Amino acid sequence: MSSKGPVRTEMRRLRQELAPADREAWSRRIIEELWGLEAFARARRIVFYAAAGGEVETLPLIERWIEEGRKVILPRVEGDVMTLVEMDGLDDLGPGDRGLLEPRPGAGRKVPWKEVEVALVPGLAFDLQGNRLGRGGGHYDRALPRLGPKALKIGLAFDFQVVERLPAEARDIPVHLVVTETRVIEAGKAK
Repeated sequence: MSSKGPVRTEMRRLRQELAPADREAWSRRIIEELWGLEAFARARRIVFYAAAGGEVETLPLIERWIEEGRKVILPRVEGDVMTLVEMDGLDDLGPGDRGLLEPRPGAGRKVPWKEVEVALVPGLAFDLQGNRLGRGGGHYDRALPRLGPKALKIGLAFDFQVVERLPAEARDIPVHLVVTETRVIEAGKAK
């Protein structure tokens, strides 16, 4: 695939056509796959995101994390910068910059990116090398380099969102793993 535009258009279409019951069931499977990963289960500082636009449903995952007595870290967009906010619960979430659910200004405590052990990363598509096609705002591409060198980056996607090869630019940051409802793909090792 040579251009990001047509891939974005196609993936948005496929996600919108996904039946709500399938989205819910597949999201549950993805959450179970993710929860079964040792690196995820033992981590204390995980960046979550609130799903939008037909993405893998993440609120059940976040709620489960909180039920276990853990603090949740979510991104908030401030201008062109994505900051991290640690919260005890979801009461202080509201629509943010692009209508996405995020911590309200003044809520929680800011967390440096370098403290993150695992970052869950949204994407319209991922490839077998871990390259991702984001929503188009570039927020994650600017934020992910601020992670520490040992931080694990995990993409969450439905199986149809994984393609063999995406167009990638030097500034694009790949993920280490992609978790779908049928598999866990280790970037660069999938066939």
